[in-house]
Amino acid sequence: MSSEDFEELDCVLCSQLLYEPVTIYCGHTFCRQCLTRCLDHTNQCPLCREVVHIDPQSAPVSIVLQNIIQKLLPEKFKERKAEIEQEIQATKQHLPLFGLSASCFPGQQFPMHIFEPRYRLMIRRVLQGSRSFGLVGSHKDPSSPQGYSLNSVGCCLQITQYQGLPDGRSIINTVGTKRFKILEKWDVDGYVVGRVEYLEDILPSQEYYEKTKESANLLKTKVSEFAQSCGLLAVVCPDLQQVVEEVHHIPPVGETVEEWNSFSYWVCKILPITSTLQQSLLEINSLSERLSTLHLLIQQGIANPLNCSLPPVPPAA
Repeated sequence: MSSEDFEELDCVLCSQLLYEPVTIYCGHTFCRQCLTRCLDHTNQCPLCREVVHIDPQSAPVSIVLQNIIQKLLPEKFKERKAEIEQEIQATKQHLPLFGLSASCFPGQQFPMHIFEPRYRLMIRRVLQGSRSFGLVGSHKDPSSPQGYSLNSVGCCLQITQYQGLPDGRSIINTVGTKRFKILEKWDVDGYVVGRVEYLEDILPSQEYYEKTKESANLLKTKVSEFAQSCGLLAVVCPDLQQVVEEVHHIPPVGETVEEWNSFSYWVCKILPITSTLQQSLLEINSLSERLSTLHLLIQQGIANPLNCSLPPVPPAA
């Protein structure tokens, strides 16, 4: 018999041999990954429109049907399995990118609500692999069909906690790990992936150890002064409330340049500045330059705490 004699063993969604077949309550069967992606857009069966109440990712595979497929079409089953595994492997070789109007810094906690179908798919794949993806800020771009374009520098996010909701949405907690620069990007199933270069911060040499330590400690003092200057003004400008609250959890500056670098990123995340300024800070590669820039921003904030849009950051080297 030829494979054409077993067309009823094909998935009606992808028109290929059923792989990890899942049968739902209405009696219809689909590939697990096909059904999962379909339910990103609706909670109904693709054929009869009955409401689906199961999570296809955790639903059991139809063992009887899978055994029949493997016995009747062993070669075609192997080919299909190889295709799926190759597709999964390909998604792990490049960094998925999540475009947002905000930026994140290394060490920063960043909770997210995932509800768009394309990002539901992306997060599922990420959870099956490294649990990391890239957060990239965006800027207005009239020449782009979407009206915006992604920035060239972003921050990797590591998923630390995942909570799936019954309707397919999810709440995730993430933490920023390292910065990256996008070298090339393209679309995969509705979301963007990229080939990236991870960026290393330029830390000062031993020759400038004492000077950098003094700069970091001075910045800590200025942050405290800035929080004090906010005071009651936080009622007028809610953006200042974060500074007042965060200053109670100010981290120790420490004795190493790595600790000073982490402290500088902590300051970056608490400042009540625009997304454009956040992006400028994220693109700075040098600790010394970042500390100098933060000194200027904080000094301006102390002088005028209501000016939540602090002055432009000098171009990064």
